[in-house]
Amino acid sequence: MRFRNRHYRAAVVAQLVKEGIPATGYSIPPDPSPDDFDGEADGHIEIPFEFTTRHYGPGLEELCLWWNSVSGWRVHTQYDPNRPGEGRQWMGAGLLPPPARVSAFFATMMVDHTMAGSLERPFYRRQGESVAALLERLQVYGRPAPPGRP
Repeated sequence: MRFRNRHYRAAVVAQLVKEGIPATGYSIPPDPSPDDFDGEADGHIEIPFEFTTRHYGPGLEELCLWWNSVSGWRVHTQYDPNRPGEGRQWMGAGLLPPPARVSAFFATMMVDHTMAGSLERPFYRRQGESVAALLERLQVYGRPAPPGRP
């Protein structure tokens, strides 16, 4: 699962860059976060600090776009410790929405975080449930393009 979801997140990174959001890559954290419902895989897409502070101000310490194999995409914001405001906004569009839809969700969050997502976390599956079906859906993003297509 960890290997196959990298291709999906790479497709989302490519879409973000295409739309002018300077995503610098993606990573898979070494350990699941303690407040997360464990999925088989999760990880985040990195957005440069300089880009995010133009939209959210200098108090923003972290802005990440996260994917989780149980709940899909969320945007996570964390401000400096002296300012409350850490938050998670869940996309709520299924586990594997098209990269263009993820990019649109993130772009909307950059304009007005109150207009996109939900504080309520969706659960599309439980860990260990429907793994083969999810791997099959992720496989689409790991296939090379047909001859003559970029």
